[in-house]
Amino acid sequence: MTAASLVIAPSLILLLAIIGGLWKFASFRGDIFEKWSSRTELAKAGLSVKAVEELRQIQRQIAELMGAEGQFDPTKVIAEPADLLSSVLYFKQLIDAREGTNRWLSYLLRLDKILITSLISLAIGVGLTALCLLGSLAVWYWFAIAVFLDVTSLLMLGGCWIAYFIAMRRLSQAETLSTMERNTV
Repeated sequence: MTAASLVIAPSLILLLAIIGGLWKFASFRGDIFEKWSSRTELAKAGLSVKAVEELRQIQRQIAELMGAEGQFDPTKVIAEPADLLSSVLYFKQLIDAREGTNRWLSYLLRLDKILITSLISLAIGVGLTALCLLGSLAVWYWFAIAVFLDVTSLLMLGGCWIAYFIAMRRLSQAETLSTMERNTV
């Protein structure tokens, strides 16, 4: 096995993997939209219904604390504020989840451009690295450019995967929150 084959073989394997990634990410946006657009709309509707129900619950709790016809009883306010606070915090959780669904779906839909750009940059970096290791590009700055492209591309890909998993988790949490019962929160 020659030194050239030790450089060319891994480089070709990496380039083939990058081409496969580019093929997959070409349809990434459409796949994400198809999977999540209707699910986020259903989750938003469910969260809206639950938020209205919780507002009605808060309204009843406030009416109980205030007493009949505005007669204020300070002992009730001191004794039962935890129930009201729990309802208000749950309402906030519902509204935050509802408002976040479009934002997280938008983040997911924007990842495709970054992923494709990162893979193209990585392919160029891998190619330049292989050429530098083979001696075809003997000037030092080509190797520095190759390493820079490789490292920044890998960091961007890592950041995209982290963003992908966070956004997917948030969308799944909103979807779950829209369908589960209040007492399980």
